[in-house]
Amino acid sequence: LEFALQESLENGVMQVVTLTGEAGIGKSRMFDEFERWLEMLPVQGCLLRTSNNRSEQAVPYGTLRQLFTNYFEIHQRSTVPVVLEKFSRGMARILGDHSVGLQEMTHVLGQLLGFDFSSSPYVKNLQGDPEKLENYGLQNLARFFADLAAHYLPVVILVEDAQWADDASLAAIDYLLEACYDLPILVVCLARPEMLAKRPLWDAENDPLSPYLKLSVPPLSAI
Repeated sequence: LEFALQESLENGVMQVVTLTGEAGIGKSRMFDEFERWLEMLPVQGCLLRTSNNRSEQAVPYGTLRQLFTNYFEIHQRSTVPVVLEKFSRGMARILGDHSVGLQEMTHVLGQLLGFDFSSSPYVKNLQGDPEKLENYGLQNLARFFADLAAHYLPVVILVEDAQWADDASLAAIDYLLEACYDLPILVVCLARPEMLAKRPLWDAENDPLSPYLKLSVPPLSAI
């Protein structure tokens, strides 16, 4: 993990690292060690976290919604107006340089992620064309992370229990790899081995040209 992050920093590239291992084998503890190392670096990084559970893996973009909920400190029991206000404020903090189109970007991305911006005129214009909503939303997602990477170095995204992540969120990570390939962003997925059946391209161990890296985690007693 340290080597992957150093490569992202030195070469300005986005990477996805998948730590695979059975439940309870020590994946989270290994990441905790990495996080402590990250905090000692002489840079101002940004760590975003999201987690998954089996019951919600069919909800499109649920994994990314949880990531934004955590990052913008949106309480799960907040009312809809409070949720939308916090999401909008968080987006403005990062995307302030795009103030002309800020509201449109916020509403379209928010709607894609499952926040209820359905009353927005920007969203209403796209409601009859879900493919266009998704395309615009993903473009705004990439713009968000591009601006985030301009504020913080590096950007680290932790996806816990990635074997239960929804397919749309995993596809969005693939999209970000293309759109943000030249940015120091590191995605770390903690997953059970079966997760790689969803994303066979992520099962890369020794390909130096691949932006994907798989690390199999042995029991801590064997390290």
